[in-house]
Amino acid sequence: FPIADSRFPIPDSRFPIPDSRFPIPDSRFPIPDSRFPLSKNLSNLKLLKKIVYRLLKLIQSISLAILILSVSVLPVFAQESLNVSNQDLPMVSTANDSQLELTKFQDIEKFSDDFFVNQMAENHIPGAVFTLVKDDKILFSKGYGYANLEDKIPVIPNKTLFRVGSVSKLVTSTAVMQLVEQGKLKLHEDINQYLK
Repeated sequence: FPIADSRFPIPDSRFPIPDSRFPIPDSRFPIPDSRFPLSKNLSNLKLLKKIVYRLLKLIQSISLAILILSVSVLPVFAQESLNVSNQDLPMVSTANDSQLELTKFQDIEKFSDDFFVNQMAENHIPGAVFTLVKDDKILFSKGYGYANLEDKIPVIPNKTLFRVGSVSKLVTSTAVMQLVEQGKLKLHEDINQYLK
């Protein structure tokens, strides 16, 4: 029986012996740097990080510009021009005209009920909240429809949360990058560290 030597292992039928036609890679030998030129060269890696960071900032700036443009300018183009003379327009009531003034909560509630019931039915909106705020105080708040259609859970004005939509992604990414610039957040850290 041959003596085992670490330099010359005993052949085992379960493991094929490499020959020149089918070499088996040996993990003891390092992979040549030519296969991964950026990972070994630290200056190239830093340059790559700078380029990626600048591209992300450029994309962020363009996204913010598109958002501002879509919110402020594009709705103007969506409106049809109306050919109406000043005589056709109704008169706007003043504070002295008590019949049309919406200062009482019953009038505000009636207005919001009519508006939301019609708009929600017409636009297939499952739920909404109407809140009237003045001087940082909530004067009126009412929920309409359902927060959950399947379970018939109604909208509760001060408890039901609504998603802002796709706009929240842009706002979140902008806020995150500002925190990175201020040194309060690191992009390569585990996110759970910040969520604790």
